[in-house]
Amino acid sequence: PDDARGLFAVAAVFFARADYAWAADGFQPEALWFFGPEAIERFSALAMAPPEGASRAFAEGGYVVMRSGWSKGAHQLIFDAGPLGCPMTGAHGHADLLSVQVSPFGEPCIVDPGTYAYSVDPLLRAHFRGTGAHATVTVDSLGQAEPSGNFGWKERPVARLRRFVSETAFDLADGSHEAFSRLQDPVSHRRRVVFVKSPGYWVIVDDLSGLRRHRVELRFQFCPLPLTLLPGSWARAELSGGRGLLLKTFSSAPMAVRIAQGSTEPLEGWVSPHYGQREPAPLLVHSVDAQLPLRVFTLLMPVSSKDTAPPRVQTVRGPDGALLGLTLEETNQTIRFDADTFTMGEAETWKA
Repeated sequence: PDDARGLFAVAAVFFARADYAWAADGFQPEALWFFGPEAIERFSALAMAPPEGASRAFAEGGYVVMRSGWSKGAHQLIFDAGPLGCPMTGAHGHADLLSVQVSPFGEPCIVDPGTYAYSVDPLLRAHFRGTGAHATVTVDSLGQAEPSGNFGWKERPVARLRRFVSETAFDLADGSHEAFSRLQDPVSHRRRVVFVKSPGYWVIVDDLSGLRRHRVELRFQFCPLPLTLLPGSWARAELSGGRGLLLKTFSSAPMAVRIAQGSTEPLEGWVSPHYGQREPAPLLVHSVDAQLPLRVFTLLMPVSSKDTAPPRVQTVRGPDGALLGLTLEETNQTIRFDADTFTMGEAETWKA
């Protein structure tokens, strides 16, 4: 199911698209089955070339893809800022508003948990499509939407992609949703994702707005791989060849961090790589009971060696102590958010 080359070969012949031919990685037999022998000639006439530009927003679907390039070892992050499921019923949708999927060096790392099964077990069905199984935020141990049967939802919250910009030095996506407005004290969630293209890392900024205290959990579901907690509350995911992903949160209120894997009470730390199959996989959870508003910065840094130490990071705070940004000492890069203004260093600025 992870091999889309045949589909792209068919699309390349039908649409005469050079980028589809490039994605097909050469002629594939599926095109012959659909179009007959002439497919070979039509495919061969295309000058295979990767798409123009790497990062892109798909505004109608609500997805943003941030890429470092088109090589097989390129970094990729997918940001979901769209509706819950299809427009008709949302039946196959997940309550994963503002979630991310991250593939450093082209390897799946932070992932969507999958489906498992539709009707074998209602609890597992609810878990795999629930907010807690995705790389996003829960409030007061609640998901963004409550299931109604195996395919329905009692409500259908929608995330909004407020803005996407792609510059030479960075990509920035800005999304929000009001799924937790149903609480007695309504809570708004806004998430901004920045991809710093050199040296290549992401910063996620979560803003939770409300008037009272709430339990906020920031969750990251990983695929089955080694995940360890390092000194200083860093987490390291181990990829192939000694490469990895370092992750750490910086919050306006101290957060506890834990790893869950294959838990049944409560259900957490599972992925379903294929329909009808599930297997344990580490879930990284940062949690806090705090007075809102709350701001959390998450740094995700791909590293090419297992010997790479976590970077030295300083928080940037305002006169009132409010968390405004991060400074990476090794690169002397500062990521800062003031209200609706984003600043990277002194030269690159974006204002909503």
